[in-house]
Parts: sequence; C-alpha cells; structure tokens
Amino acid sequence: FLPDEQKVGGQVRSQLDWILDEDDNPLVDFIGHYETFTEDFGKIQRAYNIGPLPSQPLRKSNRGDYRDAYDEEMKEFVALHFARDIKYFGYKFDE
Repeated sequence: FLPDEQKVGGQVRSQLDWILDEDDNPLVDFIGHYETFTEDFGKIQRAYNIGPLPSQPLRKSNRGDYRDAYDEEMKEFVALHFARDIKYFGYKFDE
C-alpha cells in the first residue's frame, strides 16, 4: 500500500531514513510537526525572515480521526515497522 520509493528491499522506509545520517545525526536544522504546523512554520518564518504564507496546512481531510481507520493488525504493523519513528518523535497512538 506504499509507493516503491518509500520502500527499501521491499521493506517500508522510516521517516528517519530521510532526515538522519547513518550515525543517526540529523541532516536538517529543524523538524516541524504536522500537529503543531502553525507554531513550527512561524519558527521557520522568523528564522529565515519569510513573509506571510499559509498559517495552516492547505489540505484538510474530512475523514475524521485517523485512529478509526486502523484495525488491530494495522496497529501492530505500524508499531513494528515504525517503532524508531514513534520513539524518536514521541508519538503515541492513543493521544
């Protein structure tokens, strides 16, 4: 269910594969979060003297709470394949 560019050897790629080097050092100066988009984008605007841009994500979903789309099998898949991401970013499924 994921595009091939998000897989390595048939395995799902972690978000961290894109932002950390082989020694787990960040390759980026700042990591924003979708959950705090407005605040995080404001930090980028101030740091780089960027004028006003959208203050919230442009694509909104009317699908409801994302957790409702996960059955137990999918929750286990995500917990297994994205454990590093979940820990690094401090994500919790029930929050």
